[in-house]
Amino acid sequence: MSAKSGKISRRDFLKKTAAAAAATIPGLSAACGRGKAPAVKTTGKPPSVIFLVTDQQRADALGAAGNRDIITPNLDRLAREGVHFTNCWSTSTLCIPSRMSTFSGLYTYQHGTMYNVWDALLSKHEGTLLDPFLKRDYRIAWLGKNHTYQPAIFEQLDLYNHQAREKSRGTYPINCNPWWHGELFEAERDSNAGIITEGAIEFIREHRDEPFFVNVNYFDPHPPYFCPKKYAELYASARLGLHADPPQEQLDPRFLRFRSAFGLDRLPDEELKKTMRYYYGAVSFVDFQVGRILDELDRLGLAGNTIVVFMSDHGDFMGEFHMLRKAIFLYDALLRVPLIIRSPFRGNHAESDPVQTIDLLPAIYETFGEKVPEHLPGNSFLPYLKGAKNIRPQRHVFASASFGDTDLSPVDRANVDPDWADEPDWRVKQADLLHFCDSETVMVATPEWKFIRNRGVYNRDELYARGPGKGDFNNLIDEEQYRQVAESLSAELEKFRPIQG
Repeated sequence: MSAKSGKISRRDFLKKTAAAAAATIPGLSAACGRGKAPAVKTTGKPPSVIFLVTDQQRADALGAAGNRDIITPNLDRLAREGVHFTNCWSTSTLCIPSRMSTFSGLYTYQHGTMYNVWDALLSKHEGTLLDPFLKRDYRIAWLGKNHTYQPAIFEQLDLYNHQAREKSRGTYPINCNPWWHGELFEAERDSNAGIITEGAIEFIREHRDEPFFVNVNYFDPHPPYFCPKKYAELYASARLGLHADPPQEQLDPRFLRFRSAFGLDRLPDEELKKTMRYYYGAVSFVDFQVGRILDELDRLGLAGNTIVVFMSDHGDFMGEFHMLRKAIFLYDALLRVPLIIRSPFRGNHAESDPVQTIDLLPAIYETFGEKVPEHLPGNSFLPYLKGAKNIRPQRHVFASASFGDTDLSPVDRANVDPDWADEPDWRVKQADLLHFCDSETVMVATPEWKFIRNRGVYNRDELYARGPGKGDFNNLIDEEQYRQVAESLSAELEKFRPIQG
């Protein structure tokens, strides 16, 4: 790296982070297999817990997930040392419903919020994920985004440091297009990620002798896709691969209208790849911040008695189907999220069983030796953390959301506008296409199939075969040979939530 330029190459970055990891953990290198979790302390002190939560990160936006394009050495280290759940599903494709599900342990239809609405945030801590820590002598900090609780809840915590998006992200989403990307103008230490990471480290230092629960909520890699310049430059010469775009006739009509409304069907591949570079850069920037926290736990001798959870709220199309961002489609790109848990229980493997983010609260209850309340639909992660493998391979997963009519005037305007790059009123489109709640979509997925029931302005159901080489395209719902499959999955969906047509 040139001291004058301040730039760092991909090769130098990898060498530096690999060397740091090797120095932190004797015998560990970037090329090794699964590492050993830090030794468990025998002080008898309850384990501390750290949640590290990103926003809109795909499950495959992680080196440990087999993505050879992305640079995430610290998260890869965490995956080697803990349990990497490679088949984790969110309950929603939107921020607020999914985060409320994680902390309440309930599906969206159970807590009642199926789209982004601020007034519906959780109004009490009892029975939620904060409760077990508030009932015990834990020091509690919440840093970064809040898409979960009403503000009054945070008055009971030791630290609440809310951070919104940085000023350099401009007037998003009022005057920017869906693929807007750029360099974060703020210094790293003054960025959202830098501020909350430093705050978390200071809190951990201050309460090193007490059990603590620290919830760190990063804004990245949520759009607009911004990151510090040097992280975007890591991917400047990378040959990022786009997902194959299925034939248009195999894609769902509602999806095609949505994609066309945002002009993404006409976005050149190179422009799409530019956005991907900033998305990947934002993930690498968060990875660096995670490394700072892991290093501090090591330095303070706390790693062996601290549960570290890394996860995201939902995913992003990020090039799949030639799309970006999120939307109200219950597709894998938006529902599957990274989940890694490193714990004193010494579980240490990649787990392919389907799990959901609502499983976290039951795991917390069991960690404290409490019975999981019967009304919670999730399954505890704890057996996996203690070494169990492949205990629920056929588990069904569910998700639900609300959407509005995608055949409104902004769609027509976008389709006929010859100068679509001039950024028409994107805020109007976002409101029209994302945030109306006059229709519902619900899903059940098995390892072999995914069935989606749509009700409201768009009534066509969807059935997709799952497996290698298959995805959320080629809707088989009208094929007579698959009628029994659809009927069987529809019956399973009734157990989840009957929807009246």
